[in-house]
Amino acid sequence: MLEELSDEDIESLFKTQSIGHLGCNSNGRIYVVPTSYYYDKGSIYSFTLEGTKIRMMRENPDVCFQVEEVMDSDTWHSVIGWGRFEELKDANEKIEVLTKLYKRITDLQKRGRHVFIPLEHRENMVIGAMQGKEPIVYKITLKEISGRKNRALME
Repeated sequence: MLEELSDEDIESLFKTQSIGHLGCNSNGRIYVVPTSYYYDKGSIYSFTLEGTKIRMMRENPDVCFQVEEVMDSDTWHSVIGWGRFEELKDANEKIEVLTKLYKRITDLQKRGRHVFIPLEHRENMVIGAMQGKEPIVYKITLKEISGRKNRALME
């Protein structure tokens, strides 16, 4: 049975997941990529190194961000938010975001949750650090959010 998610369910899904799908669009080309994140007060925070998604978001800061929890093909929750990309420049703010993201991932791991960190993040951060590159930390301020869930009907 397909249903709308309540505002509380939407907040909960954003807060309990660690990977979302970032969608950006530039010059008619759409790009969707998984990314680790944390959610706070209507905003998504994440990081990366220079590359396709940063170039596209700088060209067109209007993006979407989707998260889901799938129990099986008939039971799932999904949220999509549309918002605006903003690159964070302040060094203290960047450190705060990276610290919160790291803490969130380690807290989930301590509770026995397997946390997927996209290979791109792991490899690029290590390579970037070795080459003296700083991560690009960004915020997506969500302006519109929609959520749905499907529950298998009990017989």
